[in-house]
Amino acid sequence: MWRDRVAPTLESLDRRRATRVLLIGAAWLCAAAGAALVLGVSLQHRHLGQDLAPIYGAGLAARHGRPLYAVPNFVYTPVTALLAVPLTVVRFTVVSRLYLGLEVAVVTAVASVTVARFVPRRWWPVAAGLASAALLVSNLSVHSLWLENASLALTAAALVTVWMFGTDRWLAGCVVLVLSLLIKPLLLPLVLIPLLARRWRELAIAALGGAALLLGSLAVTRGGERLPDIARRLLRGSVLVHRASVDNLSLNGWAHTHGLPPGPILLVRIAVVAVAAWVCAVQVRSHAVLDIPRTAALASLLLLATFLAGTLSEIHYLFVVIPGGCAALLISRRTAVRAAAVVGIGATLVPLRNLSPTVHQGVLVLAELAFFTAVALALTDVTVG
Repeated sequence: MWRDRVAPTLESLDRRRATRVLLIGAAWLCAAAGAALVLGVSLQHRHLGQDLAPIYGAGLAARHGRPLYAVPNFVYTPVTALLAVPLTVVRFTVVSRLYLGLEVAVVTAVASVTVARFVPRRWWPVAAGLASAALLVSNLSVHSLWLENASLALTAAALVTVWMFGTDRWLAGCVVLVLSLLIKPLLLPLVLIPLLARRWRELAIAALGGAALLLGSLAVTRGGERLPDIARRLLRGSVLVHRASVDNLSLNGWAHTHGLPPGPILLVRIAVVAVAAWVCAVQVRSHAVLDIPRTAALASLLLLATFLAGTLSEIHYLFVVIPGGCAALLISRRTAVRAAAVVGIGATLVPLRNLSPTVHQGVLVLAELAFFTAVALALTDVTVG
C-alpha cells in the first residue's frame, strides 16, 4: 500500500525534474545561439576592435617608453595603458578575440542579474537563459560588441559596485568604483551614492588610494601633460559631433542630428538634471534603505541623467543602466513606472538592423528617457519603497 501511494508521487517528481532540466537546456541553447549570432556578426565586421586598438597601442607605447597620447584615439588614463602592457605580449588579434568573449559574458551577466529578482529561484536558470538570448541578439549588442569598448568591462564593475553598496560593503564598493574611474570615468556619477548615504570616510580612503595610483602612473609614463586636453575633448563630445552626432545618444547629439535649435534642448537638459537632483533630495529626506534594487535604480538615475544632459552618450553605455531601469519595477507598483520600464526594455531590445541611423538614435534615446522616467518615479514612491 505504501508503495502504491509513494511510487506515483516519485514518478511525478521525476517528470517535473526532467521538464525543468529540459527547459533549462532549451533556454541556454537559445542563449548559445544568440552568442554565436553576435560573435559571427562581430567577427565579420571590418572594424572589429576599433575601440580596443588604441588601448593596445597605448600598452605598447608604455612598454617602450613612448608618449601615450601620441597613439591615435587613445583617450583613457595612463593607468589603462599600464594595465594593457601585459596584453601586448600576444598579438592584438588574440586579445581582441578574448575581449569579445568577455563582452558576451558581461552581456549574459547583465541579463541574468536583471531577471534574478523577478522569478522564483527555481526558475531563474530558465529566465536567465532566455533573457541572455534576447539581449545578445538585440540591436544593442549587435551594434556595439564589435567596437570592443572598455564600457563593457566597466559594466561588470558597476554590477559589483551596486551589489556591494546594496549589501552595506561600502569600502569595498568604493574601491571597485575608484579603480573603474582610473580606467575610464564612465561610472563617475556613482560617486554620489556613498555621499548621499553619508559614507564619506570610505569614499575618501578609496579616493586617496586612487589618486596615489594615478600619480604613480603619470610618473612612469610619458605624455601625461596632455591629459587635460583629452578631458576637454571628451567634454565636447569626443568624435561624436557634427556628422558623427547620429551615433551620440545624448539629447545634445540628437538635437545636432536633427538640426534643432540649442535653446529648447538646453532647457530640457537642465530639466533632466533638476529632476535627478530632486530625486536625490527625496532619497535623503526619506531615509529609504539603500538595498540592492534601490541602489541599482539610483545608480541608473545618476548615469542616465549624465548621459542625457551631457554631451556624450554611446550605444554601449546602455548596458550599465538596464538592471537599474528594471529594478524600478521592484520598488514601485505605479502604473507609470511599469509603462516607462516596458517602453525602455522594448526600445532597447527591438531589432533595428534595416532602419536608418537616425531611427536607431531616436529609439535608443527614447530608451534612455523611458528608463530615466521609470527610476525617477520609482525612487520618489517613498511609501511603497
